[in-house]
Amino acid sequence: MGLLFQGRTIKKNTGAQRFGYPMAYEVDVHVMSSGGQEQQVITEPASRACGNGFFLRDLDGDGRDELLAITGCGGTGGENLAIWRATGDSAQFVRAGETFGFLNFWQTTDGFVAQYAHSSAASGVVSLYEFVGDRLVEAAALEVAVASFDDPWITRPWIVIGNTKCALGREGRPPKTLAAGDERLKAHGIDLDTAEQHLCAALGDYYAKK
Repeated sequence: MGLLFQGRTIKKNTGAQRFGYPMAYEVDVHVMSSGGQEQQVITEPASRACGNGFFLRDLDGDGRDELLAITGCGGTGGENLAIWRATGDSAQFVRAGETFGFLNFWQTTDGFVAQYAHSSAASGVVSLYEFVGDRLVEAAALEVAVASFDDPWITRPWIVIGNTKCALGREGRPPKTLAAGDERLKAHGIDLDTAEQHLCAALGDYYAKK
């Protein structure tokens, strides 16, 4: 599309909150044509200034970059991101959803977009997403930990692959989120009864080099 992007983070209290704390900044991204004509201004409330506030990444490999606005940063678990998406020849981006985690997204063999977030120094969550139209849908959340990590509060069975133990996380997730995710798994031919084994095997030894 030959689009140009200019972004900044400014101090601006929009009244938005996250976990009861004010979002005292705003990310502004100007989307322009190659000739410099403004096509769209994307704004997101943010908890703090995080560089220029955004980056581009083709998350699903469709040839078009998504725009990821950084709405929170500085924690050890990952960054808060708002995902904006444009498809085909459109110059207009639509807000698809939000994620939290590290910035190293990857595509799985099943066709999902994966992102890791720390829970502790030796454990975390790998979230699996898919775009359905203009929406980013979470298909599943895999709880992972270093194989030697022992948390007395967790009694579930694990699937162990190398230095990684893995389990399909469902507890505490909203019923609508689970239902939407299960639909995405079934759409990829993944049987719900064996989804944990399949997804953990596909993830493999995430902590192999850690």
